[in-house]
Amino acid sequence: MKECIFILLLLAFMPLGCLSRHNQHATHEQSDISMSSQCHVGYWISTTNLPTYARAILNQLAGNGLIIQSVDLPEETNSVELTHCECFSIHPPEAMCDGFTHTIYINRALKQYWVLRTGGYAGTRTLYGPGKYDE
Repeated sequence: MKECIFILLLLAFMPLGCLSRHNQHATHEQSDISMSSQCHVGYWISTTNLPTYARAILNQLAGNGLIIQSVDLPEETNSVELTHCECFSIHPPEAMCDGFTHTIYINRALKQYWVLRTGGYAGTRTLYGPGKYDE
């Protein structure tokens, strides 16, 4: 009986642990990108000041919203120096413990971008790119 109570308590408090990893949400501003459907509610972006070229890349990846279903770029297998790139991140809703965060790195000198997908149920970390864009 004690084991059953312990398991029920554990299951009851598991969502609290998932929400605690998103405390940084309060320090980031909400996106001003219009959301085209209810399924986008809860996704948020790390900045509201996206330059035009960054918006174009985001629209290419996610359409009119913030959900990136798949990345149509090859998986990057070489080591890439991304420290000199501009970047912004798209985060899943706070209650989604197994959602992906997508960080887009933009190299304006090369007019290329990469997408780093992290998170998910198994804790993946995959870099895709490079992709080309026009300013």
